[in-house]
Amino acid sequence: MKRTALIALIASSTVVFGCSSSEDPSDDLASRTNPLESVSDFGTNPGNLRMYRYVPTGAPKGAPLVVALHGCTQKAVDFEGTGWSALGESRKFYVVYAEQTTTNNPVSCFDWWGKYNQPSDKTNITRGKGEPASIKQMVDKMKTDFAIDPARVFVVGFSAGGAEAAVMLALYPDVFSAGAIMAGVPYDCPSTSNGDVWNCMSPGKDLTPAQWGDRVRAAFPEWKGPWPRVSIWQGSKDTTVSTNNHRELVDQWTNVHGASTTATESGMVDGQKRARYGAAVETWWIEGMGHGVALDPSKGCGKAGAYAFDARICSTTHVARFFGLEGAAPPPPPPPVDSGTVDTGPTDSGSPADTGPVGDAADGFVETVSSAGPDRAGWSLGGWDVATLDHTGAPGSASLHARVASAMNKSAKTATLTIRGSKLRYARRLSLRGANIASTARFAVEIVDGGKTTVLDERVQKLGSATEGEWVVRDDLDLSAFGGREITLRLVVSIDDPWSYASYAEAWIDDLDVR
Repeated sequence: MKRTALIALIASSTVVFGCSSSEDPSDDLASRTNPLESVSDFGTNPGNLRMYRYVPTGAPKGAPLVVALHGCTQKAVDFEGTGWSALGESRKFYVVYAEQTTTNNPVSCFDWWGKYNQPSDKTNITRGKGEPASIKQMVDKMKTDFAIDPARVFVVGFSAGGAEAAVMLALYPDVFSAGAIMAGVPYDCPSTSNGDVWNCMSPGKDLTPAQWGDRVRAAFPEWKGPWPRVSIWQGSKDTTVSTNNHRELVDQWTNVHGASTTATESGMVDGQKRARYGAAVETWWIEGMGHGVALDPSKGCGKAGAYAFDARICSTTHVARFFGLEGAAPPPPPPPVDSGTVDTGPTDSGSPADTGPVGDAADGFVETVSSAGPDRAGWSLGGWDVATLDHTGAPGSASLHARVASAMNKSAKTATLTIRGSKLRYARRLSLRGANIASTARFAVEIVDGGKTTVLDERVQKLGSATEGEWVVRDDLDLSAFGGREITLRLVVSIDDPWSYASYAEAWIDDLDVR
């Protein structure tokens, strides 16, 4: 088909992202027996969308939420086939499936570029309006009906849904902690005509990283907090959404996060190429796959079908790991009541200020960790990052976080800080998995003094999993043996597994108190 004919097709019927070949009326959600629940009263619904949700059995208070967005001609139940409900049941998190209507778009594409057949009308990519506002209201409904953890709300989408996921991340960074964009396009791809929309898909628009980043920053200019982390997926033989968009998405989201467009880490995972750009952006390149979602039905990951391919890699579980949903545990307990101890020591520089005692040792301090990072200078994070999971529950607080996964290798992330004191206290949460007898997943807190290493706290897992569902406080660890000298505190998360890709070690550290 010639280009002019394609553009005419767009004008008459719309851009087609990932069409489904099924005309079977049994594909209608209402006529199918499945665990999805239809929800009609979720707000004013300015975008005229439908809401479905999966509620796992026995979900704990403070469970996470994943918003899932389908491709063109698909329905909520089609995207459910990629395994998100099944994973939500096993990991105890909620899933919301937003569904487009043919009233908005004849082939049920989310209108990621603006209004259908009127691309110059940007209602549907504007905060507080149109389809994105309806999806935001679905999240609000879940928070009202269930005790959703507001710090663990995520979005994932494929094709038009992938492009819509980028829209949601740009418009609502105060709602979503992370997202996954599968065969999508960058947010606010320049388009004022149907021909522009087609070009955004293929061959894609080539903007500089700064230009792409500025479009995201302009979506919510008042936002000064951290931006959502992003996982980007693309099949190498996708002829519907040009693979050029893979690069443009990297340009956009690395710029938003102030990261380099050069990968800081790359390698093969489950036989496919993964690259990481700092702690906030990752990409997956699925060799030989066309326009679809990568699944692994032989391992219980989804069902192969239209736009859902047996690629022998499970994007659903890898994205869940990126979101931190492997051990979707209940939230931490509320902060302890202040004992009323008068603090005559140095002012705590945390944000927000810590109301408990700081301690009066000459070099005593409390590292509360804020969403902007550690509040004490001198840290060498060595691959550790800042996570929204928090021990105290105070607004703006966060924790130090690290995760390493095996790739038939040894890997470690080590954060260090020079300290001086006689006692150490901190809160931790761990998730360790040793997949086989040859693997060792390890967390340790160590002191390095004059070349000698002393282990203060250690947890090792060789077979099975060890997950701490609540914060564990290690109190009054004795540092007196070091005689008040300056010493190096070392936080270590490591994996040693020469046999598989399945082992991992993950840790969160908060409220580190040296006195």
